[in-house]
Amino acid sequence: MLTTSFRIPPIPITNNGKDSRRLSVCLRQPAGSAQIEKDVLHRLRLLLARRTTTLPVSTKRDKRVVKYTDPLIMAKAGYGLENDYSMNFLPQYENGVESVWAIQYSINDGTYNGNLNWGMGLTTPQILGCCDFHKPRQNLVNAFKTDSQGKPLFNTYDNENYEVTSDNVDPRLFHTVGMPGFPYKYNEGYMIQKNDDWSRSKGLYGYYVSLKENVDPDCDCLKKGSYWASSLNHIVIRYADVLLMRAEALIQLNDGRIADAISLINDVRSRAAGSTMLIFNYKEEYGVNFKVTPYELKAYTQDEAMKMLKWERRIEFGMESSRFFDLVRWGEAKDVINAYYVTRSPLFYLQECRFHGK
Repeated sequence: MLTTSFRIPPIPITNNGKDSRRLSVCLRQPAGSAQIEKDVLHRLRLLLARRTTTLPVSTKRDKRVVKYTDPLIMAKAGYGLENDYSMNFLPQYENGVESVWAIQYSINDGTYNGNLNWGMGLTTPQILGCCDFHKPRQNLVNAFKTDSQGKPLFNTYDNENYEVTSDNVDPRLFHTVGMPGFPYKYNEGYMIQKNDDWSRSKGLYGYYVSLKENVDPDCDCLKKGSYWASSLNHIVIRYADVLLMRAEALIQLNDGRIADAISLINDVRSRAAGSTMLIFNYKEEYGVNFKVTPYELKAYTQDEAMKMLKWERRIEFGMESSRFFDLVRWGEAKDVINAYYVTRSPLFYLQECRFHGK
């Protein structure tokens, strides 16, 4: 796997489909056979697969995704899932087997500030820097709850808010959302509190904080000041995304390979179940009940399989900015977003609209 950034000719992304054809030409005509070019080729294939998923649903589209996510291609490229989910969001594990496309950042590289990710500086909790944006919602937290068998609560997850000591939960919650009473980025020296120091606007936007794009406050990868910035790479495509892109395409094709799609979803769920490397003591210390299990390998309808796929994408990529685009692809953005606002008070709605400049 490459551990440094590299350059390829810029490929503009537009909505008219021409970019996909241009990228296809790129894939068919690599400049040579050096290992770096092979690596770029594999990454370009996955970029094309991701680009293809934004096109209208069609058999042609899904066949393209299946083609460019072929397991043999992925195996030759050396991609795979990290052993622990958390490893995707920690600087010491950057450019690992799951990182397919990542924006590279650096610090102490001979420049004044380093090539730091200032774009994420506004998501740091108030007490640590500025400005506590990118806030997880209660609805997302509730979505991580599981039933007694370790399966999602598809229809009832939001009936009651998550209770730490009584509900079963997917471990991915504690790598995605920082909650009052728990360590911030696994560091017990920074316990998240439900107060104005940690959250902006006196809790108007809730007391949860986003974890994935942030780092341990004691990390030497940080430059601190009025705004904090780190050298943590920003992963654009993870191998888990490749697996779920392929699973979705197989389900949409509905050509007898739904069982293969469920197996891919189960690969992601099985990794999640074992992702307790840094939270192994949460049961003893905080009363957390981890439980997530793979789906039974049996016959499922296309609708049943899509329901599982959609849920898995929401949980796996929570706070990674793919949710809206998934909803648009599935034709559900309008209904899901409107349904969310219906559950909020008029005051909340006005505040949200004002915040977004509407």
